[in-house]
Parts: sequence; structure tokens; C-alpha cells
Amino acid sequence: PLGEVIKAPFEVFSQLITATSYSTVTFGWMAVALSMVGGTLIGLIRLDEYFVVAKQRRERAAYPPVGQSHHASEPTELETLRIPRVPRLYGAGSVAWRQTVGALKQHSSLMFALALPGMLACLPLFIYTNGRQAVLNVAAALTFYTFLLLPSALKFDFRRDIRRMIVLKTLPIRPAFLVIGQIATPVMLSFAFQLTVLTIALVARPYPVWMMFAILALMLPMNVLMFSLDNLVYLLYPYRLNQEGIEILLRTTLTFTAKGVLFGIAVTMTFGWGFLANFLSRVVFGSVDHSASIFIAGAGLMLCSASALVLHGLSLALVRFDPSQDTPA
Repeated sequence: PLGEVIKAPFEVFSQLITATSYSTVTFGWMAVALSMVGGTLIGLIRLDEYFVVAKQRRERAAYPPVGQSHHASEPTELETLRIPRVPRLYGAGSVAWRQTVGALKQHSSLMFALALPGMLACLPLFIYTNGRQAVLNVAAALTFYTFLLLPSALKFDFRRDIRRMIVLKTLPIRPAFLVIGQIATPVMLSFAFQLTVLTIALVARPYPVWMMFAILALMLPMNVLMFSLDNLVYLLYPYRLNQEGIEILLRTTLTFTAKGVLFGIAVTMTFGWGFLANFLSRVVFGSVDHSASIFIAGAGLMLCSASALVLHGLSLALVRFDPSQDTPA
């Protein structure tokens, strides 16, 4: 039933595409299609106007005219967030706290951006009735969207602070801890998103809880790896966040192509390590009963090693970044 509801709007266009002759029914479908397109366009214009007005309202509240101050009964948006202070952690905690404040100020757009990948990742729940099969396919979908979509949706890191690089480089924080603080917020937001989807899968198609913990144990270093890699490429070839043009089109195309190639290599390595884990389990323990544990331990070790290597490269890229020459115009 849910699939029928989701495909209902597209039924109109499929009827028009497959029509073999003109008739009253065809013109009826055409009228419905035009009204849907027109209604969507009007709704888009209205939403754009609403967001512009809402943004102006937030900016007026956050930055009152000179000589005026906030009314005592009207706290600023930052004050209403009430985010608890976190340990400094050699500066990483403070940087992560600032990025978290920025993320929570955009919670509505974040929920909207993550809703579609979440629904797509849950589609295997409608196909598989076995909980183990369902959660493995959900985990595969989460991995795919983490590779391709989440880094573009969660830019609460160096990509948001390219104009503040001169400030960041003058902070009394070691580069490694500054890098950790900058990517901590998108990493944890991705982890929370993955935890939510896996919890929904657990409720809809019950499966052993240890599988959820095993998947999350692999997802966390993978998040670190992906956001570190995106930020490394960005610091090596920086650009304005909202920049447009043929250069950005080519950059985006090459980035997605490179991610697709990396995803294919990762899938190949995963299959290879799965067979090797079975072989090692037979050799060491005489059966394949321990192959899952060997697979998870080896995959986690590979992901952690790759994450540490890319984090080190990101720290070096931060050190060599010269705000006077590398900051995009």
C-alpha cells in the first residue's frame, strides 16, 4: 500500500506517455498533470519567499541596528538553543561545539535533506521479510548514501569556514585537534542518522541486536574517512561554498566519479575480505562460525587505518594552507 501511494503522482505521467490516441481521458490526465506541475511551481515560489523572509527575520534578530540591543524578553536564537558546554579537549571540543551550534540553527533544512536518503535506505524493509537480509541491505544503502550524499548535505566543517581560515590558523590549537573538531559535527550527525535508520529497521524487521552494533562500529570510522577525504580535497582545491559555473560543474562531476570509483574499490575489497575471513576461520577454528567476527575486526581495522591516514593528510593540508593566496576570491 505504501508503494502504491508513493507511485500515485507518477501514474499520471505514465498514462500520458503510454497513451496511443487522444480521448477525453487523455485530456483529463493532461489537465491533472498540468495542475500538478503548476501547483508544484507555485508551491516552490511560495516556499522560496517564506525562506527569504524567515532568513531576514533571523538576521534582524541576531544583528540589531547599531545603538539597539535585544529586548530582555526576546533572547537571540543562539541563546534559545541551550547547547551544553563540552570539554575543551585540546581545542577540538570548542571547535566542534561551534559547528554544532551552526548545525542546530539549520535543523529544519537538515531534517529535510536527510529525510529522502533515510526513506530510500529503508526501502529494503518492504522487500525482505527476513530481518538479517533486510538489515544487511539497509546497511549497504546507508554505505552508498554516506559515500555520495551525506558529505554534500552536511557541510559543517572547513567548507563552511573557508572565509575564516585566517582565524582558524591563528587559534592556539594543534592542527590535528583542529581537524578533529572541524569534522566532528558532520561525523556525529551522520552517525545519528545511521543509528535512526537502523533502529527503524530493528523495529520493522527484528534482527539480532549485535548486528546493529557491528554495523555502527564500522559506520563510525567510515564517516570519519569520508568527511576527512572531502575536506582534504576541498583544502587542496578550495572554492566558494555557493560558487557556480562550469568549473564547479566539472569539479562536482569529477568528485562524484572519483567517489563512485572508490565505492567500487571498497565493494571489491569487502567481497575479497569476506572470502578471506571465511578461509581464516576454517584454518584457525576449523569452521566458519567465527568468520563474522574476523570480518568485522578486519574491516574495522582497515577503516580505522585509512581514516587515520586521511586525517593526517588533512592536517598537513591545513598547515600548508595559506589564507593570503589559497582563499578563493
